[in-house]
Amino acid sequence: MIRQPKWTEIEDAFVLDAFLKMKASGMKRSDCVQQVSSQLRAMAINHGMKIDDTFRNETGVSRQMYDLEAAWTGRPLSSAILGSKHFEQIVNLYRTDRETFDQLLQEAQKMSNIQMKGITEEDFWNWLAERVSSKQLSEFYRIAQKINNFFLPGQKSSLI
Repeated sequence: MIRQPKWTEIEDAFVLDAFLKMKASGMKRSDCVQQVSSQLRAMAINHGMKIDDTFRNETGVSRQMYDLEAAWTGRPLSSAILGSKHFEQIVNLYRTDRETFDQLLQEAQKMSNIQMKGITEEDFWNWLAERVSSKQLSEFYRIAQKINNFFLPGQKSSLI
């Protein structure tokens, strides 16, 4: 099993913020965890990380959220939590230096947004070519042509 990277301060700030919003809004924990997992995975992908199915998945996010909740409420953390001091530090940062905490959150939100500005069709095909076999790329290309012809009859895309 591949060992997952340590959680960053930005990720922990993001999870703590989501936890606090969940508590304030009455949102279901499972819905909150699902959203946070998706956003953390998007952050990693947006920054060129290759991730597997376990990277910041719902199980890991849920565990992280429970540990941050324990630090928030002052309950003892579950046994053998490595980095428990880290949980207490992010909670303390929230309580004592909201400006810095909010800067971490802004960075997390920027990182989780999928940036499409400036991405060209050529960029897309180059990106796809790095991730699929040439046979799969040809099939994607053929399907893209059909979609293009169906929705934009008579118009040619620059690469298709």
